[in-house]
Amino acid sequence: MIAVDTRELGEMLLTRLCHDLAGPLGAVDNGIEFLKEDNPDLRDKSMELIALSVREAIDRMVFFRQTFGRTAEGNTLAWEDIKKIAGQYFGQRHITLKWKIDKKNEGKPLPALEVKCLFLLLLAASDTLLSGGTIACTYANDRLHIHAEGKPMKANPTLPLLLKKDKAAPAMDVKNASLFYTLCIAEQLKAKIKAESTELHYAIDATF
Repeated sequence: MIAVDTRELGEMLLTRLCHDLAGPLGAVDNGIEFLKEDNPDLRDKSMELIALSVREAIDRMVFFRQTFGRTAEGNTLAWEDIKKIAGQYFGQRHITLKWKIDKKNEGKPLPALEVKCLFLLLLAASDTLLSGGTIACTYANDRLHIHAEGKPMKANPTLPLLLKKDKAAPAMDVKNASLFYTLCIAEQLKAKIKAESTELHYAIDATF
């Protein structure tokens, strides 16, 4: 069992969520200020900015709700919805998701806790992509494989070190708190996870 201070973990996760929502909500506020100007051209641009920013904020909140929010026991999510929620969130970061789901599972909803783990692992992979890129996600026979590629990339050994319980693993902070939360969810699922990070790719294998 991974040892974490749950209050501290909650505070750090909330700090990250607020930071990620501050961008689009701040843009909405700017757009409203521009509307006060007596300029028809500026008004049209302001409405476009507000509409785009509201959409971004909603997409982020939907993703965060599924990833960090409470889920009732027995809840499931269809793959169509999983792809849509993840695609809208990561699309904002110029990341393309490529999905490959075997026929056995394509029409079978995924338990909400597994969806939470999937989204958290996608987050871990996305944090290595500095300027967008591609994340391939394969799910077959209850096994998940995630492979991220992009230029440039940064090696992020935190998850691999945590999984190995290596003493070199960094302490929990705002930037890596979601990885500690990932391990907590993985333990609930009794999932087996392996991760590898280099400056060329980031790969995760998980068995639920």
